[in-house]
Amino acid sequence: MLYTAIFANTLNFKASVTTERDKKAFEELKPFIDLPANWIEQYYSEIESDIFKNFEEAIQNDTKILENNWAVAQIELYDAKTLLQKSEFLKTLKKVMSKYSDWLLTMPSISEGKNYLFSNSENIKQILSEKMQTNWNNEVEETKKLYLRKEILKVTGIK
Repeated sequence: MLYTAIFANTLNFKASVTTERDKKAFEELKPFIDLPANWIEQYYSEIESDIFKNFEEAIQNDTKILENNWAVAQIELYDAKTLLQKSEFLKTLKKVMSKYSDWLLTMPSISEGKNYLFSNSENIKQILSEKMQTNWNNEVEETKKLYLRKEILKVTGIK
């Protein structure tokens, strides 16, 4: 579990919060695990499969309500393009998040090394534009690197 948690919590070592300690611990655990050689790929594939089966539930289960009642959801995927190509994706997202006046979904796409951001809030978009140099195209933005939700909140000062 620790072996899996290390790569999952560092977005497969691509998040900026990844430390040398994470990498060293991961390597030191290798001799003690009994997992398939393709475990990382298998893990992400199973996670994505679960998300695709019930995208609505996945969003609801990983939405954090902030002090100002903004909702910030996170869906981590190995390849977010697969989900983005589903015609019902944006419709489902808006339906789930409609109960919040201001919301953001951050979707790290690990294989692409970037996040897709979705928001209905001009306030959130303005903060992200100022602090992360994003340029919104309607409700969608792509970052230049991978971010965990906690990194976005820290960088932007959103609480």
